[in-house]
Amino acid sequence: MRKILIYIIIITSFSVVYGQENEKFYYHFDEKIFLNKVDNEFAVYLQEPIKNKSGAVINLDEYELVDKIREDLLILILSERQRDELLSFTYVKAITPHFKTNQNMEFIYSNEIVLKPKLGVSTNRVNAVLEKYKSTPSASPAGDADAKTSYVI
Repeated sequence: MRKILIYIIIITSFSVVYGQENEKFYYHFDEKIFLNKVDNEFAVYLQEPIKNKSGAVINLDEYELVDKIREDLLILILSERQRDELLSFTYVKAITPHFKTNQNMEFIYSNEIVLKPKLGVSTNRVNAVLEKYKSTPSASPAGDADAKTSYVI
C-alpha cells in the first residue's frame, strides 16, 4: 500500500510540474498574472531605426505590422519562414514572443536593462560600470520623467 501511495505522489508531482512548464506568469504584489503568447506575433528589435521608404532598413511591405513601439522596435505577424529569414539579416538584433495578459495588457521580452543610479552617484562611476560590462547607454526609456538620470543598456 505504501508503494502505491509513493507512485501516486510521484506521478502527481510530475503531472503538476509538466502542466506548469509552459505557463508564463509574473507576480504583481501577491497576484499571479498569467501571460498568454499571441500566435504568430513577435517583437522585432532592429540594430538601427527604420528609415524612410527609399532607404529602408526593413521593407515593411513584406510583413504585417501590428504596432510600431519605437523606430527600432516593431510588433509583426510572422510565419516561421519569415521569422527565420529576419533572423538571418544583420540589422535584426532579436525577435521575441509577444504576450498578453487576461486583462489585455501587452508584454514582450526585452534585451534592454534600464539603469537608474542612486542620487549622488557620479557620471564617472556610471561610465565605469557601463565599461566594465561592455555596454553603451542608448536613449532613455520612453515616458521616463528622469530621462537625464536613466540609461538603457
